[in-house]
Amino acid sequence: MKMHNKLIFLLPLIALTSCGYGLKNAVYGDRYNSPVFDNNFYTDFDSRLMAADDIEAIKLDNETNFVFTSYGDHNFVDHVDPARARSLEFWNFSFNDGAYYGKQNNLSLVDESFNYGYASKLFDGRMFCGGKYQLSRVQIKEQGFGLMFKKEIVSNVKDTIPYFAMCFKASVDYTNYEGYPETQVPSHYSDINLHVSLYCENQMKNKLEKHTYSYPLSSLETNHSDHCENNGVYDIKSNYVFFGFSLEKLSYEHCIGISITFSDVVDVYYNREQYKRNYSLMVYEIFLSNLNWN
Repeated sequence: MKMHNKLIFLLPLIALTSCGYGLKNAVYGDRYNSPVFDNNFYTDFDSRLMAADDIEAIKLDNETNFVFTSYGDHNFVDHVDPARARSLEFWNFSFNDGAYYGKQNNLSLVDESFNYGYASKLFDGRMFCGGKYQLSRVQIKEQGFGLMFKKEIVSNVKDTIPYFAMCFKASVDYTNYEGYPETQVPSHYSDINLHVSLYCENQMKNKLEKHTYSYPLSSLETNHSDHCENNGVYDIKSNYVFFGFSLEKLSYEHCIGISITFSDVVDVYYNREQYKRNYSLMVYEIFLSNLNWN
């Protein structure tokens, strides 16, 4: 009888891990699965990252850092063969729910440590919601989150360009509360300044150093449904942003942590103080590609 009860308990955990949710995620239960939008923000920030020395804050430049976004205005450029730039465009990643690109490049392939913890959903290759909602995304506010890796970046893979990328979408709280408007916030556009910080060990000084890379993103589709029309064409992924940049000329060696934050939100609904709406990024996947880890 005891064995039977144990099996009953384990079955839902097995189901969760089989979906790429990560065994340790099960202990979070409904912590980030509330119908109240404000209760779902993931704000964990490792104290060791908060104590890191701020070394540099770089505004990414499209020509120097080869920024690419899903809108196609800025596309990653291959130094050796510029014609290959389009191979890194979002729409080529996204076919079949991003299954091919996500499964081939996710960080859980680097080490099993990326399979555990609430943030493991950012490393499982699932680039889109697919009806999984909180099971597939991490919802963040401007203060973002910061986490340490169990592994360390040591170098780029020979003859490749290392890069960072993330898949996300923007959303403003549309849940009705007392005193709030009765109508949902419609689809609209917003602007943010996105900040990606890598935390690298300075082994000579025995210190952790923070390198922040920022880029303004404008006209982000916000509160767009997964099932929307894109210029008259039915497209379930038109509201996702795939953003990234080359690490080739930036600091990344001995990186053991990362944080994602944003600022300078311009949103006609969020900025109406009388409504006190919440603005968030729904982050689905983070990539650190073409890198060797130890």
